[in-house]
Amino acid sequence: ICRMMKSMIAFFLLATPPSVSSDCIPLSELQHNMPLWVDEVPYSHLVNRSWGDIYPTDCSGFVSWALQTSRNLKSYEYASTVYSTRISIDEMKYGDIITHVICDDDLINTSILEEIPRPPEVSGHVFFFDQWDDDNHENFWAYESTQTQDQTEECLAQNNPLTRRKCLNHHVLKSRSVPEKWAKENCSSKTYGYVTGGPQRLSTELLCPS
Repeated sequence: ICRMMKSMIAFFLLATPPSVSSDCIPLSELQHNMPLWVDEVPYSHLVNRSWGDIYPTDCSGFVSWALQTSRNLKSYEYASTVYSTRISIDEMKYGDIITHVICDDDLINTSILEEIPRPPEVSGHVFFFDQWDDDNHENFWAYESTQTQDQTEECLAQNNPLTRRKCLNHHVLKSRSVPEKWAKENCSSKTYGYVTGGPQRLSTELLCPS
């Protein structure tokens, strides 16, 4: 019985996601932070000491830095119910995020990973929604760190697996077809259960209610 109890305790400890600080960031501070990397900070999986001691400058590192989370959250973590809630595309407003999740079985078959796969968890992408570009909600502006999505030819010509110096953070116009496609995605995470793609509203643990 003792051995069984120890096994159960070990399982629950492993299944509990690492916590982040309970101090949420005010929307005004996020508004200040979000544009600061645009055309300045190159995409990298490595921590950039110029932009904080704990954040890489990849997609989720940018989101984590802008939110000033107490640790770097990965893209699939932002896609979990711990850190966000699914919303409809037309509900999107400033400060919401859009997630893309790639399941374990798909990791070998994809060539557009935004984060180095760390099996057995999920990979993917995440960026901030800024504002709609038109009243019909066909296109919107986003803040994003990426090595592939809507990038320049100079960026796409690079092939360094860790750092792409020509792939700068950008403020970019995107089609609603992107969140429409990603909203159909869901994967199973051993830490978080199901994680989903598409539009998400950040939890009040991360972004203070406005």
